[in-house]
Amino acid sequence: MHLDVAGPLLESKIGRFKYLMLLIDNSSRFRIAIPMRSREEASAKIRGFVSRFNALAAASEGRIARIGSLLSDGAKELVSNELQEYLDANGADKKESPPGGHALNGCTERGILAVIQIVRAHFEQSGAPHTFRPESAASAVDILNRTSLAPHGRCSSYENLTGQKPRVMSIMPFGCGRCPTRRCIALINYEENECRSSHHSARRVSPRGTRRAE
Repeated sequence: MHLDVAGPLLESKIGRFKYLMLLIDNSSRFRIAIPMRSREEASAKIRGFVSRFNALAAASEGRIARIGSLLSDGAKELVSNELQEYLDANGADKKESPPGGHALNGCTERGILAVIQIVRAHFEQSGAPHTFRPESAASAVDILNRTSLAPHGRCSSYENLTGQKPRVMSIMPFGCGRCPTRRCIALINYEENECRSSHHSARRVSPRGTRRAE
């Protein structure tokens, strides 16, 4: 599993997030974006992710492998003793690229660049405030997972990890007032900074204010 942290970014409107952690599964290239308020949250976020991913692997009847190693740069928040002890207890190694050798962690470097390019397109086309960066990043990762190929080139990253073919109607849209999605009603209240959704907790953002997607 490759990981890297981008930031500080403009503080988000919902959640007050300023950093974005990107994790990429080496075998499927499946991407996971986790927003953070500070770099100090990285260790706890990684431990929570490893726990959930390994639980998914255990339930997959051998189709998904547990996390065997984490590759990152040598940032201090990613090399804490607490994190190392947790990984040791779960049978995972922690590997760091040497100082000045960020290219050795090129998988997440390229992954973050791809996410940022889609995020920029979101804001340019929708006119939404940049304070909705975490929601845009979540949509970007969802698009990349469902439309880009796994390393073997036979299917998408999403299908490789989940075993299910991606559906176009399931892609989380961003920046539109009305979204033609099935079984989904998303309501965003800007004044109360609340986001509710009845479909997989997906966030749909409209720069014009409160909208209902049908």
